[in-house]
Amino acid sequence: MRRSVTVALALVLVGSCAVAVRTDRASAGEQSGDRPRNYKPLLRIAIADIERFWEATYPTLYGGPYEPVQDVIAAHPGTPLPECLGRAQSYDDVRNNAYYCPGANNVVYDDEQLFPFLFRDFGEFAPALVIAHEWGHAIQDRAHLFDRKSVFVELQADCFAGSWLASVGRGERLLQLEGGELDSGLAALISIRDAPGSSPDDPGAHGSAFDRTGALQTGFLNGPTACAAYYDNPPFVVEIPFSSEEEAAHGGNLPPDVVIPAAVQLLNSFYRDVVPDVYRPLPRDHVIGYDLTNKQEPPTFCGATLTREGAANRVLYCAADQTIGFHRKYLRHVYDDIGDFGVVTLIADAWATHVQTLQGTPGVAEGAQGAELAADCSSGAFTGALVAGKVEVDPKTRKAAYAVSPGDLDEAVQAFLDYTSALGIDATTDQAFGRYRAFRDGFFNGFASCAALATPS
Repeated sequence: MRRSVTVALALVLVGSCAVAVRTDRASAGEQSGDRPRNYKPLLRIAIADIERFWEATYPTLYGGPYEPVQDVIAAHPGTPLPECLGRAQSYDDVRNNAYYCPGANNVVYDDEQLFPFLFRDFGEFAPALVIAHEWGHAIQDRAHLFDRKSVFVELQADCFAGSWLASVGRGERLLQLEGGELDSGLAALISIRDAPGSSPDDPGAHGSAFDRTGALQTGFLNGPTACAAYYDNPPFVVEIPFSSEEEAAHGGNLPPDVVIPAAVQLLNSFYRDVVPDVYRPLPRDHVIGYDLTNKQEPPTFCGATLTREGAANRVLYCAADQTIGFHRKYLRHVYDDIGDFGVVTLIADAWATHVQTLQGTPGVAEGAQGAELAADCSSGAFTGALVAGKVEVDPKTRKAAYAVSPGDLDEAVQAFLDYTSALGIDATTDQAFGRYRAFRDGFFNGFASCAALATPS
């Protein structure tokens, strides 16, 4: 986030049913104990599964027969690779990458570095998701969809991968989508996003984490027809170049002591505008940091002494005295390792709970899932208004006090994933995926759309 020098900030147009094959991993010699030893058995099944998915889907989507992909090649140093578009290929061409070659009709992936890294950090389903993305390019080849800007081509492939992923989740495929794999899929896409400050006009642009995870969720939620529509109606791409060398040098982050005062200023401004009839501003001294050390007793918050477990890595809201409490060490980690907007996003979620309390939102006092998702949605609406330059605008100059910097929206995605992990939530749940979906709903559809998430059906 940066202090703004201009109002404008462009948005560039640019079932869980078990299946025996997937659950019988140990019998394939793949795992002993809780963690699989390698990703190859699942990847082989995924490749066959993706092929079957497109065999059934392509004719309906594009009105012609589906041509199978000829080969999937695991590349190592020294692996002979076929030519691609008349150019000789070697391992150096695929190092830390994967690609689909239209001329050779094959998928090649780095089996030496990239896939082992994805498996180690994000689990065995992450390599399968990358293969599903490359298969998306095969679909584009068959449907003659490559005559678009690179970023659109890549996001459509992410969307196609998401549509296959949804069919796995519905229990329609050979594989079974296990708990936690949606969140790990988001994390994997974040790891291979464009660097903050990249231009969507770059010939090799793939999209920011916000763009890529959004495309994946579009396919997951709305199916391949929504992905096919990307050709004529490309999605919004939110990639913002750095405004100066100075901004690039500090990654677009405000100084750490400025972040929370800025968040307080902006959140009060936003909610005064969207809920003026009920809103009560929170002053800066109602956003309170606390420390946890081995020698220090857990803090008192909301009239009670917190347990260490209940205080560590937390951002909390107390309705009784309208205060937000946060673990200083944790938010410092978020600032240092994710960025300033990760901090703003977590504070904004607690702030949304304050607003829900004022509004009498159903389930807010009980921490109901619907109310929590509505809070995530409200944080997204705040972020969307900030991106549009509609928060804390000087009536004389018509300039916003702060603007979103490159990478800020990616930091919001990362904050959801990190906070879910820091809370110690079971890794076999997919909380961040749903929370991020609600955040994007608010970002694109505004604050008024969020109330429906909290309303019991």
